[in-house]
Amino acid sequence: MGYSWSTMVGASYGDHWRNLRRLSALEIFSTSRINSFLSMRRDEVNQLLHRLSQNTRNEFGKVVLKPNLIDLSFNIIMRMIAGRRYYGEVVDDEEEAKHVRDIIEEEKSMAGVSYPGDFLPFLSWIDYKNFKKRAFVLFKKMDRLLQGIIEEHKDGEGRHSMVGHLLSLQKSQPDSYSDVIIKGLMVLIPWSGFSTSCREFSNSKIKQTKILKHQDNNLNVTLLM
Repeated sequence: MGYSWSTMVGASYGDHWRNLRRLSALEIFSTSRINSFLSMRRDEVNQLLHRLSQNTRNEFGKVVLKPNLIDLSFNIIMRMIAGRRYYGEVVDDEEEAKHVRDIIEEEKSMAGVSYPGDFLPFLSWIDYKNFKKRAFVLFKKMDRLLQGIIEEHKDGEGRHSMVGHLLSLQKSQPDSYSDVIIKGLMVLIPWSGFSTSCREFSNSKIKQTKILKHQDNNLNVTLLM
């Protein structure tokens, strides 16, 4: 999944890692690049609010925020990266969106799994539970998907996206912005952004629960007095 340890997370410290850090700081996460996607983020938030208002137009209804916020986070991240929506009721291509969602769910099921072969080498020799085979098949699916997105941008389907911007830089600096480096960033950024969003949502939920509990205790004390 890490393209032979060539991503920023897996690469050893050296010229390649410093180039990835420079690329990320200047071309992806700089203030100007983030601000250039402001209208995209506003559009996604507006679509979410519109959908929620349509569902509760005639009467009050219960809204489960977590799945809606997860879809919002993924759509914002993927639109910034590839210029496409893959979650929610309105997507650019239903078949492609379903394929992407299936791959992401499969990757989530394997991410962070403790592989027994790492602790007992003989299990790695026999490929215990076909873990390596399943990981290799998943990698091939992911690689075809990412390469397809890159080829779409190269064929002229230029979108306001991270991939389009990096490919424009590839023309003048092919070694620094190779397809492998771009695909490595496409794998890394969604999971980093999604993990951060989930962590912030969980922290805010815990904080809100503590505040409500504190207010409830204060109310009980007031009533007893």
